[in-house]
Amino acid sequence: MSIELVDVGVDSVIWLFTARCPLNCVHCYAKMYLLEPELGIRDAKRIVDEFAKVGVDHLHITGGDPVATRFRDLLELARYSRSLGIEVSVFTSCIAKPTGVEELARYVDTLFTSVDGYDATTFESVRGPNTWKKFVENYRGFRKLFSEVHVNIAVTKLNHGYVDKVLEFAIHVLEPDSVSVIPAMNCGRARETRSYVSREEFLKALKLLGDAARRLGVEVACWCTPFAHLIDNHLLSSSCRGRSIVDLSPSGRILVCDVMGISVSNVAELGFRKAFEEYAKSEIVRKALSIPRACRGCRYLGMCSGGCFARSYLEFGDVDVGDPLCPFSTPSSI
Repeated sequence: MSIELVDVGVDSVIWLFTARCPLNCVHCYAKMYLLEPELGIRDAKRIVDEFAKVGVDHLHITGGDPVATRFRDLLELARYSRSLGIEVSVFTSCIAKPTGVEELARYVDTLFTSVDGYDATTFESVRGPNTWKKFVENYRGFRKLFSEVHVNIAVTKLNHGYVDKVLEFAIHVLEPDSVSVIPAMNCGRARETRSYVSREEFLKALKLLGDAARRLGVEVACWCTPFAHLIDNHLLSSSCRGRSIVDLSPSGRILVCDVMGISVSNVAELGFRKAFEEYAKSEIVRKALSIPRACRGCRYLGMCSGGCFARSYLEFGDVDVGDPLCPFSTPSSI
């Protein structure tokens, strides 16, 4: 298909295609989008057309669990995206394995899933009863079908003290191509259950993860943790500041960050190019992507870029303050 390319500087789109999921995990942020309408497949494909026209080369379709709740639409969207030359990745909880998933594997470059425990007891304390066996069995099926699989571990108040064992389980038993961790944020179900981690708890978890990664001979990507590599060189980190990624909600709203729930424009209403221009001019986006006041004199600024602005907002109601999980700040500085 021949298209006229107008590059807006966005390489990747993370689309929370649905907030629905068979699970009700204690830390789930997607719950805040459950009442939001979901775009139908016709509108979704129209938006993907616009992605291709503005130079988006990767679409991550997440949730919720689109494999379990919107499989036919997901399959069509993945197939269509690949026909336009867009790389596709998909998230699933592995709780459901619908008929036709073999075809989905033809269009998906990387399958993402998550695991938060290392046995039935620890896993089900987060995911709910009777979920462990389904996860393990379905994961094994997916692992055989998809060419690349990524496993993410959410660090919560429940598992922060044994997250190294979760990592060991993931590496030895699940055998993914890559692995990451992310701290549970103060939003959605995590806010209700107060299962998000404190700074002390997360620092403990990072040290356990660093030690385990060294023993296992692996590197662990630490999402939303720009300072992780300063704790241990087996922990990889990156910053959202200066990123070329856009988050979309189920109805097509461009979000400042998917855990914040704040939108500044709507792709379904304005089209992607115009909606992104509106997003880029937004005052809250400008502030979010700037270095916060509390970090400007920090000696680690060049290696961290000011921490996670979404976590600052969720904790303090302001993106222009320090990251509450930063191990190098003091309470008075944030």
